[in-house]
Amino acid sequence: DVDLTQKTSPIARRVHIDTDFGAHDIEGIVNLVEKNSIRINNQSSFPREDIIAAIRDGKRFSVVNAWKGIQINDTKVSRAHLGLLPAQYEYDKNLIPTKFRCFPTLQPDPSFSRWYVYPNMSSDEVLLFKQYDRRANLISDIWHCSLPPTQYEIEQEDALPRRSFDVRALVVFDNIVPNELDRYCNNRPRPVLTLEESGCFCDEQAAKRK
Repeated sequence: DVDLTQKTSPIARRVHIDTDFGAHDIEGIVNLVEKNSIRINNQSSFPREDIIAAIRDGKRFSVVNAWKGIQINDTKVSRAHLGLLPAQYEYDKNLIPTKFRCFPTLQPDPSFSRWYVYPNMSSDEVLLFKQYDRRANLISDIWHCSLPPTQYEIEQEDALPRRSFDVRALVVFDNIVPNELDRYCNNRPRPVLTLEESGCFCDEQAAKRK
């Protein structure tokens, strides 16, 4: 059963990636995962040191998002459908090393990137997509948001508001990422703002849009 009295967030209508993991140091990533982790059967242990050691040793890691609609009475999602944008980037092969041919060094190129929409998802369907992959030559950086309603959806006055939730998983693999493909290398691009400054900026922008 779903407890609808729990704290919820508004539908994200601006295209985004949930977290720029390249902006965090190793401890920051592990802190973020541990703070938001789901414990099974009241499990108290968390493999913190194992995760830190694996990432520090160059092991590949990825972040996977699981998105699911939880409509009342098992109805299908009929509004604010989820849209995904697997980003494609345009770059000069002579100037940009392979491991930096991705966000945040580059921005998605709308001429090559394509939107995918998943309408009318039922309560027994789950959509999996990646948010980050340490290995730069593998598909990653799936931007997403809720899409504006179509005219048909606007006309459906009895359509219920969308209810959904998502869970993100940090997946650590047992293979080492080659240096030329390692986007989490020590000299990777970092954001100008700190995590705290970025949070304040986002709050200010959200307040301006109200």
